[in-house]
Amino acid sequence: MIKFLWGGLVDYFRNYGKRFFVITGGIVSALFLILVINIDPSTNLILFIIFLIFCSLGLGILDVAADAWAIEITITKEHGKISGAMLAGQSMGYSFSAFLIPMFSQNLGYSNSFLIFGLILLFFLIFPLISKEKIVIRKNIKIISKLFNEFKNKSIFPIAIFLPISMISVGIITIFMPIYSKTELDLDLIRIGYIMGFSPIIFVIGTILGGIITDKYGRKISIYFFMNISGLFIFSIIFINNWENIAIVYWIISFLHGGYQPSIMAIAMDITNPEISATEFSIYASLLNLGEMGSTAMAGTLIVFFGFTKVILFSVWFIGIALFILYFINEKVKIQINKSN
Repeated sequence: MIKFLWGGLVDYFRNYGKRFFVITGGIVSALFLILVINIDPSTNLILFIIFLIFCSLGLGILDVAADAWAIEITITKEHGKISGAMLAGQSMGYSFSAFLIPMFSQNLGYSNSFLIFGLILLFFLIFPLISKEKIVIRKNIKIISKLFNEFKNKSIFPIAIFLPISMISVGIITIFMPIYSKTELDLDLIRIGYIMGFSPIIFVIGTILGGIITDKYGRKISIYFFMNISGLFIFSIIFINNWENIAIVYWIISFLHGGYQPSIMAIAMDITNPEISATEFSIYASLLNLGEMGSTAMAGTLIVFFGFTKVILFSVWFIGIALFILYFINEKVKIQINKSN
């Protein structure tokens, strides 16, 4: 949620190029993943945590630099497909990791798991290494001043409000579903794992299709379509009492979540000023993460205090609030401003 700090670093040293920070961030992260195998957390927990923080720092720098690089080399009408591909890659990474990490840890030990994933990260750095980047040398840009000018634009304010609110429902449902399946439907862990395990795959399909639709028909139309239907299926959870139906409904919801998230990210990419792309886009990404992670953290507490039915209604209400704010967003004005710049 503080990605914008690393974005400022990337923009401040922009004459090094984005490729440099993607590679450097990846190397830093992989190095600390490999080094941490020599630290026993049971005897030196603080040092263990410090190493993992530096690992996350490297990934953060890699992430914001890769996002900024994508914004610089793509045109507006491709932002939906690019966002869909990025979300699909992230979801596939979660899925494969959820399968591989336990397998490696059980068979090879935790230390070797850190080593293997550090080496895997180094392997994937081959792709930016063989990629070419055209670096435009620019004079010093006052990042903070330019950032303030960006947010003075009246078209930005409703988008900044919309971003975190649009992800609250996603965060709630992520925690709600396994708890609901176990507590209310009394499903065994195998069935819950089956339901939750397939959802990222279906989410990937949604992101790819959603990215194509948003580039073809527009950001707002795509969001209205997928988010409205998502709200209907989330509401239908109240009436479900068997595992087959809950599986189908949750997979449909995962597909719909995947459908509108590329449109939301595309809006953020559209309005980002290329001169401070790492900083500005990372702020939008932080707002998205704030909405999703904040609601994920609160979901369990909400269930305890209000019960499952009311939490479902909260999730649907936030979709309604997001769609209401979306009405006031002009998706074309800021794009034209950036083009003129």
